[in-house]
Amino acid sequence: MNRGRLIVVPLALLLGCGGGGGEDEATVTPRVPVGVEIVASDTVTDLVTLVGRLTPAPGGSALLTAPAAGVVSRILVQMGAAVSAGALLLELDVPDLEQNARAFAAQAESAERDAKRQQELFREGITSQKQAEQRGAEAVAARAQADAAQQLLARAKVRSPIAGGVQRVLTHPG
Repeated sequence: MNRGRLIVVPLALLLGCGGGGGEDEATVTPRVPVGVEIVASDTVTDLVTLVGRLTPAPGGSALLTAPAAGVVSRILVQMGAAVSAGALLLELDVPDLEQNARAFAAQAESAERDAKRQQELFREGITSQKQAEQRGAEAVAARAQADAAQQLLARAKVRSPIAGGVQRVLTHPG
């Protein structure tokens, strides 16, 4: 009895699924409206009105001061100007630094000439090794002092340590 039911079910499935009726089915093609446009670029601008206070990010501002007492000879930027890192902002006239740099440079040149002469005298056997080494050390110290004075003089040209905009100028030439 169970066997008869098993044969009838597959036969019913075959007749229900297949083309046993002979009816032609219509083919349906879906229609989708399509539009064609030329691509163009544009900018979208939204205007937002806000009330608040803008502050720079931490490490995003710098307060600059002069390396020595001097007179501002030129200011090269104005409030609101955009500056890049290393841009020259102002120049100082610092006579003391200029005099020191020149004096130390002259002393260094003299000490270097003296050290060279002492080395020649040592090779000829006229002076001692100690004397020649001492003059050489003095020449090295004098050159280091001259270089330090020159670096300090270079700082009389105040440069921007960061890129950004000038918020305030608190000085005037003269």
